[in-house]
Amino acid sequence: MAGESIPPHFQLTTESQNEEVQAWSISIIKYMHDVNGQFGHDHARYHPCTFGINKRGGMNKEEFEQYVKNCLVTLYPDAADVPGKCVLLKADSGPVRKNIDLMAYLRARGFYFLPGLANSMHITQELELLIEQLKSVFL
Repeated sequence: MAGESIPPHFQLTTESQNEEVQAWSISIIKYMHDVNGQFGHDHARYHPCTFGINKRGGMNKEEFEQYVKNCLVTLYPDAADVPGKCVLLKADSGPVRKNIDLMAYLRARGFYFLPGLANSMHITQELELLIEQLKSVFL
């Protein structure tokens, strides 16, 4: 609700299932800008973009859990399950989001997960509105 832009996360594809030889084009680096924001810190600072990589280039259960724990949770080190310190995470309600262990991990840290209405992104177009703002800055 503070209006801060979360650092972009790039989900890339790879044909290799061996982590030691996974590769991606370095041309994407020109789009990886740090984002200045305070989030749950004492003062504003720059936060880096993040990326994940898998065969399909999509968010599976493992990629989503890593993204949430290593990216979103770190933006709010002061989050807690007390009034004024809770963080609301909203995402689509795909099956990988029904990770009970992840939901318990988040709740213990003051993060509440709000699943969107399944298969409604083409109607609500929430992400389209956000992506339009991102495109105006980076493209």
